[in-house]
Amino acid sequence: MFKTYHSSTEIVINVRKGKSRQTAHIRFEPYTLGGSMFVTDDPDLQDAIEHHRDFGTLFTVQVQPPSLVIVGHDGNPETDSDSQKTANNANVLDFDSMSEAKDYVADTYGVSRTSMRTKEQIEAAAAQNGLVIRWKTSAPVKLQRSQLLDFEYE
Repeated sequence: MFKTYHSSTEIVINVRKGKSRQTAHIRFEPYTLGGSMFVTDDPDLQDAIEHHRDFGTLFTVQVQPPSLVIVGHDGNPETDSDSQKTANNANVLDFDSMSEAKDYVADTYGVSRTSMRTKEQIEAAAAQNGLVIRWKTSAPVKLQRSQLLDFEYE
């Protein structure tokens, strides 16, 4: 099972893995607007991270929920290709970042990259081509836009 560890800062930690006494150097991947994350499915590494002295204060865990099984009208589970369809026959794809989604839509459907600058524009371009985009993760927002725009020069 995948576990995602989040921190409000960009961190690097060293942990000792189980009985093997091997050490692992873990670098959390930074978000654009601050904070960082690390994802792993290795149970030994997860146990070592959760026994780190700063676990719970410097960084926390978010467990990925198990995937849902969609049951069809006949009572049988639907296949992966069927489960990726919504009621209006649009394909549903998951993306981690705006750049991945933008590249996919541009390469697959020939939409201009300059016309897709925000998440809403990317979702609209995908919807025009029968695609629904779900975002896997989002960076924590440190400052609101109004705070960024309200500044004074001294």
